[in-house]
Formats: sequence, C-alpha cells, structure tokens
Amino acid sequence: MDGTFTKVGAIGKIMESFQSWRDFEETMLRMNADGTPTPGVRDANAQKLFQFIGKHRHDYLMFKKALKGQTAIADRPVQLDPFKACRNCGIA
Repeated sequence: MDGTFTKVGAIGKIMESFQSWRDFEETMLRMNADGTPTPGVRDANAQKLFQFIGKHRHDYLMFKKALKGQTAIADRPVQLDPFKACRNCGIA
C-alpha cells in the first residue's frame, strides 16, 4: 500500500480549508519541494493536483468558478468549504 488513499483524503481536507481564492492561488504557487512561490505555475499545479485526486479539468473549472473572486468572511470562525467549491465538484 503506497498511502495514496490517505494522501487524497489529506488533500481534500486542505482544499476544504481554503477561505478564499487567494488561499488557493498561494498554495498552488508554493506546491513544490521547498514551498517557495514559483510564478506562472498555478494552473499547471492545480491541474496536476486535481488529476492526482482523481478529478478532471471540468472539476477544476467548477472549483475555480465557485471560489474565484471570493474573499474570506470576516469576523466569523473558519468554516470548511464556505463557498461549496469542494462539495460542488465532489471533493468533499
């Protein structure tokens, strides 16, 4: 067993924690071995991530549509998947 199921579950939990589009963008820019931002890789990294968790390009586009332009909701406790981006594309 290579732990893929556990990794996919962990990625889903992380994705549910995004409170804004910026959270997602910053994570995709830092998706590398040392966590430093790499300009221009956001969409490529996002598509690799979605492929890894068994989703397709249309799932990524649905996720993006639900979260893009959203900002964190102020003065409110952190809520998992506050804009239903993960639920809409079957991650959560």
